[in-house]
Amino acid sequence: MLHKTLLQLRWMSRDVFHALGRKVSFKGYEGTVRVLCLHGVCRNDQKFINSRFLHESQLENLLNGMQGQVHFLSLQEYLDKKVDPNRLNVLVTFDDGYKNNRTLALPILEKYQVPATIFCTTQEVHQDDLKDIAKDTSQSLDTLDMEHGGYENFYGLLTDEELTELNEHALIDLANHGAKHISFVEHAPEEVIEDLKSCEERLNRIGSPFSNVVAYPYGHHSSELFNVLKNEGYSEQFVIEGNPEYDARFHDRLVINPHISTYNQIISLRNGRH
Repeated sequence: MLHKTLLQLRWMSRDVFHALGRKVSFKGYEGTVRVLCLHGVCRNDQKFINSRFLHESQLENLLNGMQGQVHFLSLQEYLDKKVDPNRLNVLVTFDDGYKNNRTLALPILEKYQVPATIFCTTQEVHQDDLKDIAKDTSQSLDTLDMEHGGYENFYGLLTDEELTELNEHALIDLANHGAKHISFVEHAPEEVIEDLKSCEERLNRIGSPFSNVVAYPYGHHSSELFNVLKNEGYSEQFVIEGNPEYDARFHDRLVINPHISTYNQIISLRNGRH
């Protein structure tokens, strides 16, 4: 509770200084690499059902706010460490493979020519989001009416046809988020490998060269799992600790916070932590 209160005070004070004219400084971060984790994007007129989504305007403001000051990396450039030594380097990632990554996020990525990596599952809908919609509408999952209420942006995941189209796009890379979005630490290693192999097969059919690059669902991971996955050929593993000093074997990411200002979000990304 104290940590949350201190964070809120820090964000408020930053916004005050920003209103007085202070700009984000990237001095001292030249050549540094950060990885940003997003999930879905919704329309500006839609209210959030959880903290995994951004409004279209928030994504646009974020990318626009970093234009010219940040070098955006493709997944291949990131893995090859082809960074700009004179600027902060950022890899943009999306987890789960929502349809809105294609319909709402992609036009904004195209506008600013920002590459992005989508970590996909093999599901048709995201069960966690259905639970959030049910809670938001006071319905049960058994009686949930998904055809009405304007919630279509919050649960639908990309089809094979849509992923194939995205895989051919110059700005988009597709990678592995497991087939069923299970917590890897709550399942036996054999189940985890089976889950990853299923998603890998889907990505291979689509033609993605990154089917062995993994982002842990929910960010749930362990040192033991790292070794298990590495032995199966999944040596590039992404987590969401939001800590630049975290275990260097993993690729750490900072999860977007839709409830803070663009100014605060850019500073958090620069720092690698909220």
